[in-house]
Amino acid sequence: MKGTKLNFLLASILAIILLIFFILGFQFSPNKSISKRIFLALGGDFLNGGYIQFFTYIFFFYGVTEILRFQKRITIESSLLQQNLLPEEQHKVINSDDVSKLKHKSINFELQKEDKFYLTSLINQAATKYRANQSIPEVLETLIRNSQLNIQSSDSSQSMLRYVAWVIPSVGFIGTVLGISGGIGAASGDMSTEVVDKVTSLLGVAFDTTLISLILSIILMYLIHRLQEKNENLHTEIEQYVMNNFINRIYVSK
Repeated sequence: MKGTKLNFLLASILAIILLIFFILGFQFSPNKSISKRIFLALGGDFLNGGYIQFFTYIFFFYGVTEILRFQKRITIESSLLQQNLLPEEQHKVINSDDVSKLKHKSINFELQKEDKFYLTSLINQAATKYRANQSIPEVLETLIRNSQLNIQSSDSSQSMLRYVAWVIPSVGFIGTVLGISGGIGAASGDMSTEVVDKVTSLLGVAFDTTLISLILSIILMYLIHRLQEKNENLHTEIEQYVMNNFINRIYVSK
């Protein structure tokens, strides 16, 4: 939760900086130049519709910072596969005593790092199940079930991220509706050249908000899908690691 609040604050600061840059570009660009039209489309005219882009930038940067936070966690979780928490020597087998030692090693690793990890959690659960009944099929079932639960938990933690990806185009559509309604209101009176220019400007801003929000949404959705792919690969690698170096190595005396 703390990381989420910090990311939202950072996203707000980045959006403010970006919008200030667009406003300055809008103020100092030539009156009828292409650059002015671009800055206007990006939200350079804050009072006349630019505030809509400002909110989309906040949500976009928030989504990006959250993705970076999740990716950092995936990198940390993935690095545990190189910590030799389980025996990786070829033809190495483990017995009941070794199972207990591996569980203690995993618990001590968590205490040392002062954190919980998907890999150590699976090792602890598999070791506990084996010590309870020494049934390899039941240990394998426990591993698969808990790995699926970890995937669901990780997916649930990204629900706000998916909501943000949905909010961005929605905010853009709201800006479009406001711009169109403002244009219709302005056109209800005298249709002088000045009024026509105002209506055209309002409609232009209206459709610009949707365009910008859709572009940002496309970028964010791509990053989210890449994150989900990495997350699924992580859990697959962890499950395979525990299966190969723990369950498949257990020697059951007859």
